[in-house]
Amino acid sequence: MAAASRNVLLPVDGSDQSRKAFEWYCTHLYHEGDTAIFLNVYILPEMYDASLTWPAVKDVAEDWNYNQHVKEKEADELLQRYEKKCKENCFSSKSNKIPLSFGDAGKVAEKICDFSVEEKADIIVMNHHGDKTEGEELGSTCSYCVKNAKIPVCVLFLP
Repeated sequence: MAAASRNVLLPVDGSDQSRKAFEWYCTHLYHEGDTAIFLNVYILPEMYDASLTWPAVKDVAEDWNYNQHVKEKEADELLQRYEKKCKENCFSSKSNKIPLSFGDAGKVAEKICDFSVEEKADIIVMNHHGDKTEGEELGSTCSYCVKNAKIPVCVLFLP
């Protein structure tokens, strides 16, 4: 009997922690028929108050547009790296990115949970913290997902 297919959501942010979570998933949790769904929620650069630099308003807007483009390109490249690894290992994957305004930076976890519902994910696999949190405590994103996701969250305590 063939194993049922699963949609496995892997939030990725370019940190070693998300890379390790993906590697753990590939080694320990992956089953034939799974689809790895990569999600990168990235923060757009802050738009400075253009009125403070009136003569350079055009330059400020151009800088912001450029920085926004750079962030989007970084997200695309990150997701392409993960999709390439899946292709090399012959398993199905897809990816998506969600930009957040600078003021909404605290809503990354909320977006992960919402996306898990939209994509009909069966499980979320993530490390217990990102690069900014140390030790044994859950990071804020992981903690929010554990408390609010409508599906199981596999929390990894990887070094």
